[in-house]
Amino acid sequence: MRDESTRRASDLPLGVFDTAPAGVAVFSGPDHRLIYMDDAYQEIVGERPLGAPAREVFHDITQQRYFTLLDQVRETGKAVSLKDIPFEYRDHPLAVRERYSSVSVSRISLENGEEGVLIMAVEVTDQVESKRLGGSIPAERDRFLRLPEPDPA
Repeated sequence: MRDESTRRASDLPLGVFDTAPAGVAVFSGPDHRLIYMDDAYQEIVGERPLGAPAREVFHDITQQRYFTLLDQVRETGKAVSLKDIPFEYRDHPLAVRERYSSVSVSRISLENGEEGVLIMAVEVTDQVESKRLGGSIPAERDRFLRLPEPDPA
């Protein structure tokens, strides 16, 4: 379990997410302090300090609009689900390639009555790349079939 204390989301201890197959992170307050992330989330984003605001913790993310999304979800309470979205962390060991994830972002109430944001994420880079490759295979097949037949002589 990767949390700064035994934090809870209302009556639910955050530790219930420890073994989830999806990445889970919880942010607290208007500055979105990272208070919890499970091992699967850490695999996606790399080692991050707990207790600091999201803009500090994820200072190396190239897509800054993700911070606006945290603000929007916390303020409105309207959950957002995004599929196959690109992300890149300059300081991550896998920063040499563009990566993709599918995420849900929801507002949650924490045990102290403070509003927070829950992110559930699954990295889908391999699936996105397979779709791209799969789209080019039929075109290459058609191109190959249009090549002239060799002369049997």
